[in-house]
Order: sequence, then C-alpha cells, then structure tokens
Amino acid sequence: SKIRKAARGRVYGFLAEKMGLAREHCHTGMFTVEQCRQATEALRGVTYPMVRKWHDAKKQQREQAA
Repeated sequence: SKIRKAARGRVYGFLAEKMGLAREHCHTGMFTVEQCRQATEALRGVTYPMVRKWHDAKKQQREQAA
C-alpha cells in the first residue's frame, strides 16, 4: 500500500543517516553481514514514532532552507 511504502522509505532514510550511507545504498538486501549488525544496533530501541519525528524534523529543515 501507499502508506506502507512511505513508512518503509522513512525507516530506510533514518537507517541510512544512522549508518552514514546514501539512501540509495541503504537496503537490507544489499547489506554485508557487518552492515546487518550495524543496522541492528542502529535500530535497537527505535520505534516508528521516533522515525516519524525524525522525518518530520528533516522535512521542516528542508522547507526552511528553501
């Protein structure tokens, strides 16, 4: 669904930032074992509302910069 796709994109964006990756290189199917470990650590304790808050803050930063 459209909502699920948007949520997945937000989570991958969050994870990419936490792992220091470009968004287009952040996909679990492309990760090495070490990157999987890093992703597990980066997401430990993270909830979707936290990702949503991060996304909204990023969006606001982009709007203010424009």
